[in-house]
Amino acid sequence: MSPDRYEEVTECSLYKHDRPSFLIESHHVVPKSWFVDVPVITPVVNVCPTCHYNIHVMIDDFVAIGRLSPRIKAPPPRQLILAHQAMEMAREKGLTPKGTL
Repeated sequence: MSPDRYEEVTECSLYKHDRPSFLIESHHVVPKSWFVDVPVITPVVNVCPTCHYNIHVMIDDFVAIGRLSPRIKAPPPRQLILAHQAMEMAREKGLTPKGTL
């Protein structure tokens, strides 16, 4: 694990959780694996590991079945927005989305 991923105890940029995280991850709105061979500028948000994982689960549902699966009953709205943005930006930039997890 890269030392630059560690920061002081801080809050997720999406939600105020009951317990702040010791680890904040940088999430590229368009997943890096989609633009390895093509230079793409994508926004980056700093999120806690739980939000980061949830966003990727939703992105993978959009890639696999075109919508969220029924197992996701009440997706956190800010996470869902970022998952939708990934798909929209991929279309705009002519990228081919694929699974991220």
